[in-house]
Amino acid sequence: MTIILGAEASDPNSAHACDHAVIELTPELAAKILARFAAVQRADSSAHELHFWDCEVSFFQRTEDDGLGNRVPIDSSEYMAFDDAVVIGDDALIWTECEHMVVASNGDEPEVYWRANSKRSPVRMRTCALPRSFLIDATRGGAGTPATSTP
Repeated sequence: MTIILGAEASDPNSAHACDHAVIELTPELAAKILARFAAVQRADSSAHELHFWDCEVSFFQRTEDDGLGNRVPIDSSEYMAFDDAVVIGDDALIWTECEHMVVASNGDEPEVYWRANSKRSPVRMRTCALPRSFLIDATRGGAGTPATSTP
């Protein structure tokens, strides 16, 4: 399934800022993230988050003619799941580096989100979070429930 996540940039007025990100979430990737939640909990009682550098996330800036219409979240704290692939045009993609997945303990509801830096400016980007409950459903091949998350 394709997940489009709301995102925020450290400088939202920059030409190199994003407002969304996209990731292909397979049941295997969801299971891998859930295993990482367990690793955070086992690592140390004071561990808050772990960073992983093996992620496939693309940050993008919405454009008027991107063909996505109302299919994507408007707010940076929202995410949506799609059974079909969602194609983001190259002109909307933000060139990034240091993309990484962050698995955070966040109390009773662990979550995962993604971060990156713009390659062309000092702008830092962060997606909204996906909760553990959404990922459990995704391991079963379900699309979960589109919802909001606090970045």
